[in-house]
Amino acid sequence: MAEKELPIHATTALVEGRTFIVTGANTGIGYETTKHLLNLGAARVIMAVRNLDAGAKAKAKIAAELGKKDVPADIWHLDLASFASVRAFASKATAELDRIDGLVENAGVFAGSRDEAKPEGWNVSTTVNVLSTFLLAGLMLPKLSETAKKLGFVGADVGSKDTRLAPHLTIVGSNWPLHQFHESWANIKDDPLVGLEDESKCPIGEVYALSKLLDIQSTRELGTTIAPFSRTGVVINTVCPGLCMSDLARYQTQQFQTHIFGVIDQIGRTSEQGSRNLLYAVTADAQTSGHFLENAADAEAAIPEFVKESQKNSWDVVAKELEKIEPGFLTKLVSV
Repeated sequence: MAEKELPIHATTALVEGRTFIVTGANTGIGYETTKHLLNLGAARVIMAVRNLDAGAKAKAKIAAELGKKDVPADIWHLDLASFASVRAFASKATAELDRIDGLVENAGVFAGSRDEAKPEGWNVSTTVNVLSTFLLAGLMLPKLSETAKKLGFVGADVGSKDTRLAPHLTIVGSNWPLHQFHESWANIKDDPLVGLEDESKCPIGEVYALSKLLDIQSTRELGTTIAPFSRTGVVINTVCPGLCMSDLARYQTQQFQTHIFGVIDQIGRTSEQGSRNLLYAVTADAQTSGHFLENAADAEAAIPEFVKESQKNSWDVVAKELEKIEPGFLTKLVSV
């Protein structure tokens, strides 16, 4: 069992004066990550949320808990169930922010039924956890790289710089699929997006975990091959916060929620403890680019061979769909 308590690697020196975006910032791990960043002196944190009222309440609560009248946080709308919302958010961020030092893609959904609406043609877990997550990543990467260039992280002198201060793109994953659901993965690995839609190949209870496997694979491919730090100046990594108390299971049955909360209470972490993993990831050095992180450390050695073997195919499948969603997406991505 992993230690509940983790060090806080992020420091004032690594956060102060910088601008961060946190998705799903009004609750759980996203909320705690936002609070830590503000407490460490971030100049600005964009709290990307579906519900603006909930975001405003979260901001007020953070200010109160930090003993301040106000905090430099802005509440922006982002609904990952809508590609149009992702485009609008990315356009606003690119136009209005003079710099982006870190994008923490924390928001996700653990659907309990296939009866959820499919506004983009895919089950909600696939849309939110995979397609919109990487659509946002790709649309924001040019701004992140622009920031990297301004800060001197692209070019010959990078070796002398502290790359923990380079812009970061951090995607929240999970170690769950590294240890379970191998049979279902074998059933869907050739075309995982289509496979996640097929109950006979991938039961709904396993969709969340396997969508997070796609996140891990796609982030590793993105960070090492498609948009490496050596070209973009952006550290791209994926992090597992651990089994944490949050409202992720809100769409599950009451029976499941009672069970999982009991397990978390015994062996899991609080949202604050889990957020320390995200803080590590968004301030880790460039050696973690394209890597999987957990327990506030680089955990690349924990990636099984079956994940590596199917990684390129998984990315190709995701990228092909993203190209349909956003024509020209791949060309822009590789030219950053």
